Amino acid sequence: LWVLVFPSSIFSGYKWHDEMKYFIERRGNTGGGVPVNTNLKYAGHAAVKLTHILPSTIWSASIPFQLHPKVRRTYKALHRLTGYAFFCTSLLLIIGIVLIDRRKLYWHLADYPSIPNYEHISRFQFIQQSAQYLPEYSIYALTAWFTFTAIAALAFVRRKNFAQHQNYVIRHVASGIWVAVQRVLLIIFTPTLKSQIDAKEAFFDCGFYAV
Repeated sequence: LWVLVFPSSIFSGYKWHDEMKYFIERRGNTGGGVPVNTNLKYAGHAAVKLTHILPSTIWSASIPFQLHPKVRRTYKALHRLTGYAFFCTSLLLIIGIVLIDRRKLYWHLADYPSIPNYEHISRFQFIQQSAQYLPEYSIYALTAWFTFTAIAALAFVRRKNFAQHQNYVIRHVASGIWVAVQRVLLIIFTPTLKSQIDAKEAFFDCGFYAV
């Protein structure tokens, strides 16, 4: 829904999208809502959209077909087909993260232009003390775990060790679905946020809670 329906980040860069009343009104926002740049920063970055944003919808939609016991038992061909889609999009998501890193499209670098990049990363002082490297290195660590769990799940299914395959699919899902949990937490906490500083700190902290 976030990607395709609203705020539909996949369509950033298209005039009809970027000139919607919602985005025009939020360009001057200094309150605690999600900044407009979060959704518009991918304009001109088609490679990121095609390797990270769009594949995330296929990856997420494939999860029930991988985890639901009845689907796995009753619809084996569907389980296998969506499994191919699931792991292919995992690879694309990893490539997309590399592109986001190379193009400096991280939330703390691109979403809050009025706030210095490494200031107000978190409300937690112990996190803020490590702010010069923690945002990027936390993504590196999460991406490494996301990659490892995908490789392990594929390795076990090739060996027909389906119990371990399932264990690592669950770990792989958890290593990526935290982003959706973060978004839900942000929606819950947004009414309590009074400024863009609050919003920036909440972005990392909600991700911290989600992980």
